[in-house]
Amino acid sequence: MNVEADKKIDDKISFPAGAKIYSHEYKESLGGGVANVGAGLVKAGFRVFAFSRTDKSMVGKWILKQVKKIKLKKNYLQQNRGGVPSATSVVLTDKIEGDRVIIRSGDAVDRFDLEKACRRFRERVDWIYISSQKKNGMKNLETIVNFANQKKAKITLNPSSYQLNNDNDSLLNKLSDITVLFLNLQEARQLLGEEMQESLTEKDIDQQHIVVRNLMEKILTFGVKIVCITDGSRGAWVAGMLSGEMVMYYLHAFNTDSVADTTGAGDAFASGFMALYIYDEDDLEMRFPLRIQRALAGGIANSSGVITEVGATKGLLKESRLKKEAEKLLSEIIEVG
Repeated sequence: MNVEADKKIDDKISFPAGAKIYSHEYKESLGGGVANVGAGLVKAGFRVFAFSRTDKSMVGKWILKQVKKIKLKKNYLQQNRGGVPSATSVVLTDKIEGDRVIIRSGDAVDRFDLEKACRRFRERVDWIYISSQKKNGMKNLETIVNFANQKKAKITLNPSSYQLNNDNDSLLNKLSDITVLFLNLQEARQLLGEEMQESLTEKDIDQQHIVVRNLMEKILTFGVKIVCITDGSRGAWVAGMLSGEMVMYYLHAFNTDSVADTTGAGDAFASGFMALYIYDEDDLEMRFPLRIQRALAGGIANSSGVITEVGATKGLLKESRLKKEAEKLLSEIIEVG
């Protein structure tokens, strides 16, 4: 829903109590980490199986139809009767500020039988993307790590706020099993138990490099191979270890005057990053620094596409366009020393 807030103070979008708010626009679309990242990878040419659940209500049936439309493989989707309803959200977009509030209900993972899905899975799998988990997050992570080891697959992780608030110590101890970790700046601080700081202005980008570099260095000591940190309109950073030294790169957000909706930008970044990184795995002569730079450019290119459309999947880039747009951005990447 595209609405005009009554006012915005201290990053809070406000509405008068008891008021009926007029929406300029209303659209219905599939969302959530599984759908958003899955759709991005399908658009980029990959075969993607979704591990998630719905209930058997009209909402659940609608979700299954949308999953089919975006060509996610739903062989391992589960449906439950009663209990926890399908996850649904209302996204309020402030027409003036371009910001949004997400109100969500239900759950996509609470009653998903992960162990059953892993036992039944007979496909080849090279990469596993783990999206938001809740109360059973650490148990599920252990199950997925064991499954990945059996399949000789790599894992990418984008932890939820719930996990970062409740399981950050356990998460840190499991990072050695993760190949790529996706976080926004706030989440990176939460993971390390650091207090939130005031946002810097766009002119303070050099200072921001220092802040992010310190976070990257700490996170990489826990054994994760690659860390990506995004910061909305400021852009994104990627870092990894090469011969015992950290290499780190930054790319500004793509400037566009046609931002329609920022919902799903982080998921689009993740799918764009993964797509380019996986494509380049077969190039044995490509050095690690160039691989993560190309992946960073793919993430920024894909997120730049998705914010030009309402919803989290409509503006995702197809393989040829993703590679082309990423190539254009390579020269703008900065090495952060």
